[in-house]
Amino acid sequence: MREIKFRAWDTEDKVMRSWEELTIEKEKDDDSWFIGYPESKVVTRFDHLQTLEQYTGLKDKNGTEIYEGDILGQEIKGRMRIKGAIKFGNYEEYMDGGISDWTGFYLDDVEDGPVGSFSFLVQKLGEEVIGNIHENPELLEQSS
Repeated sequence: MREIKFRAWDTEDKVMRSWEELTIEKEKDDDSWFIGYPESKVVTRFDHLQTLEQYTGLKDKNGTEIYEGDILGQEIKGRMRIKGAIKFGNYEEYMDGGISDWTGFYLDDVEDGPVGSFSFLVQKLGEEVIGNIHENPELLEQSS
């Protein structure tokens, strides 16, 4: 079974916060959850917008956990080839001459479009996390 955990991109401080850093609270009778982080032992901040990204359950060739928003690459002949970014949602994949509709994690490949079976790419072809869409958006721009 896949471990369910998240990380959060703090849009104000421009920093990625790990699952262990997050504080999640809900007021009684409120439908909203508040996501924050401990600023000190006394104060917890809930005033920054956090973008949650879920863990895919996969690790790259170096043992790095792969989350939504991560950018994968593959080293070929000493040069890093950018593959694309991990996303979650609905997508179509062409398999065995037909089209399949999927909902889940997929690699938005810069050359080939959505790839739902990216776990094969990670496990067999040695792709690795080389950045994320928040801190390294230029990686995806360079590959175009």
